[in-house]
Amino acid sequence: MEEEKKKSRVLIIGATGRLGNYLTRFSIESGHPTFALIRNTTLSDKLKSLSDAGVTLLKVSLFAISL
Repeated sequence: MEEEKKKSRVLIIGATGRLGNYLTRFSIESGHPTFALIRNTTLSDKLKSLSDAGVTLLKVSLFAISL
């Protein structure tokens, strides 16, 4: 429990891209609570992969952010 308190929360913008995907996976594997900002138009197979890995997905549009 004490170990979890020391981990930073990480927000990744572009988590479904090549570099973003690498950073997201590294963050999760390092034990950080990881959040990904994603567009409503992102392909569902990429989202499922991130979600299955433990990433919290935050869907956004140009006008609003929804959880």
